[in-house]
Amino acid sequence: KKVGVVGMGLMGHGIAQISAAAGYHVVGVDLNAEVLAKGRGAVETSVAKLNSRKASKNPDFDAPAATEETLARLSYADSVEAVEDCDLIVEAIVENMDIKKRFYEDLGQRAKPEAILASNTSSLAVAPMAAASGRADRFVGLHYFNPVQLMKLCEVVRTDATDANVLALVDAWAKDTGKVTVACVDTPGFIVNRLLVPNLAAAVAMAERGDA
Repeated sequence: KKVGVVGMGLMGHGIAQISAAAGYHVVGVDLNAEVLAKGRGAVETSVAKLNSRKASKNPDFDAPAATEETLARLSYADSVEAVEDCDLIVEAIVENMDIKKRFYEDLGQRAKPEAILASNTSSLAVAPMAAASGRADRFVGLHYFNPVQLMKLCEVVRTDATDANVLALVDAWAKDTGKVTVACVDTPGFIVNRLLVPNLAAAVAMAERGDA
């Protein structure tokens, strides 16, 4: 199976890395050449570092070979055309609904019919993006946490239109990349941010009142 990651910034390069490390062929895309190069460099550095740590705990682990194998599964491109044949396409671009909807309107026309689309949004509603793609039944949210390579949790978000089999496939894939998944509906803040933000607000209020 082949995974496409569009947006090779802070979150995107991490998603590309864990996918390749799990044995998937991955194409990382960013229209900005500087961001693409920086993301590629970050992946190469992180893969080598994590494998070096494994080797320090297991003398039989061949870190250079493992690093080479992982990086060989990765390719890079500066055009969305590169993900047209991917089975799963994860979007990690700017958190702007208008931009994301335009992106999905285009991607929905480009991706092969059986492809599954996923947004790494942390704060935006998934349903409008799914609708824009023209394939809402094959669309999910995948909310990772930073740094993706180290943080275990991944929220798998379904809309009212998400096909149950699609949700199960994405959940299995996320687990295969080493994540602990939690399923939730398309609700503001999903689970973690829905719980975190009120607690932060309460902490600020306590400080302002002089309670703590």
